[in-house]
Amino acid sequence: MDLKVNQEIVRDAMVIGSSSKMEHVMDMVCRIAPSSLPVLITGPTGCGKEVIASVIHHMRGDPRLPFVDINCAAIPETLVETLLFGHEKGMFTGATGKHQGYLSITGRGTLFLDEIGELPLPQQAKLLRVIESRSYRPLGGAVNLPFEGRIIAATHADLETMIEHRRFREDLYYRLNVLNLEVPSLQERRQDIPELIRFFLRRVEQRVDFTDGALQAMMALDWPGNIRQLKNTIEKISLLSDENPITEKSVATFAHQEVLPLDETFDNVADQVIDLACEDKVERMETALVRRALLRAEGNKSQAARFLGVHRKYIERKVKLCNGA
Repeated sequence: MDLKVNQEIVRDAMVIGSSSKMEHVMDMVCRIAPSSLPVLITGPTGCGKEVIASVIHHMRGDPRLPFVDINCAAIPETLVETLLFGHEKGMFTGATGKHQGYLSITGRGTLFLDEIGELPLPQQAKLLRVIESRSYRPLGGAVNLPFEGRIIAATHADLETMIEHRRFREDLYYRLNVLNLEVPSLQERRQDIPELIRFFLRRVEQRVDFTDGALQAMMALDWPGNIRQLKNTIEKISLLSDENPITEKSVATFAHQEVLPLDETFDNVADQVIDLACEDKVERMETALVRRALLRAEGNKSQAARFLGVHRKYIERKVKLCNGA
């Protein structure tokens, strides 16, 4: 499957953005998808790990195959084994019939185990045997059944630290971590926020627009809940705000974080620059802005120009001046 088609699938799946970190994620998704090897997706809560897993599943082959999504943290410990492996009739009190477990339901599709760090240790050992033998045995069953699907696990926890504290099996970690995909937090990809906002705005019931100042204010906020929090905030603003287009005022009101108006923010920065003990502060500030933009853009002059809202030729001129050309 060519890269263009893959990117379209990723874009449709809401994992969008032109930052270097997201481009790296999408490139890794394209490389990982065709394989049947286990995948471990790491990243903070709300950053889109489940969406990434779904994209990998859909890009692997036939998207009609099952994508079985299990939140390990939401399953009572006493039910984990029977839900994963299934059980035979009469295996325990109340087992009035044969139960098909998630491994069976997955078939040749994908079993996505979210919050894998919450899986109890005894079931970790049994999951390890499934990965190693490509087979499993239902509770009360007499024979092993083949497992033909792919396992993708995800976690926001530090599994290596959990291994040190004997809360996660080291051998399972290495079996799952054959292919690793780290999804960045929203704070690591702030430049994607305007694009994400426009994406979500196309899907809200009350259609609104954001001013440039409001977009800048959203970019300046911390998003500990990542994309999930951003999406919820946009839905709340679009439904409850009395203004359209949305300004910094609504952002400050509904995001529940202190947001300085854009002009006031620039005034504060200007005061700090004026107080600096150096000559030609305007030139020094322009040079610093270009240098920082190029650093964030990893040397891409077009991207740096977009960060600063200027033409690429301005960046090129400043680079030549700094290099003495």
